[in-house]
Amino acid sequence: MVQDVTKEKLIHQWEENSKAFAKAVKGKNELMGILGISKQDLTIIYQKAFDAFQVEDYREAENLFSCLLLWDFQDRAYQVGLGATFEAQEKFEAALNMYVLAMLSGGQDPELLFRSGKCLLALDQKAEAAILFELAAESEDNLPQLHLKALGAIEKSKNMLSLINN
Repeated sequence: MVQDVTKEKLIHQWEENSKAFAKAVKGKNELMGILGISKQDLTIIYQKAFDAFQVEDYREAENLFSCLLLWDFQDRAYQVGLGATFEAQEKFEAALNMYVLAMLSGGQDPELLFRSGKCLLALDQKAEAAILFELAAESEDNLPQLHLKALGAIEKSKNMLSLINN
């Protein structure tokens, strides 16, 4: 991203990318349907990927989450799982790409905005990170019913924003 990025430009780009993503996936058949893989099969594989992540077997988690995305590329949990796996391995650019994909497919989420901001900070893109932390912090006013994880991301984003601005 360029240094003169503004929140308005970022939001406009977000909206355009969301429209393009929706258009690209409309009517696409998922590989799982073609191969006869059931949702139950994917749930089992997801649990194995999650378990691998929990025990810090990131290579296995990356392989499993990648396979899950091949079978159902629109599933936000798989996108976030692979993003978190990349982030844990300090593959920040790849993690950022997955978090953006998850937001494009499922809307802005304070947790994903926060995680994306952390990746941008790690990539030394403070101005862009500050915008995402600000958007996450503002989510408190925009979302009627936030779950605890989202509230935590909002608070963490406010803290990160104050660190960047000081």
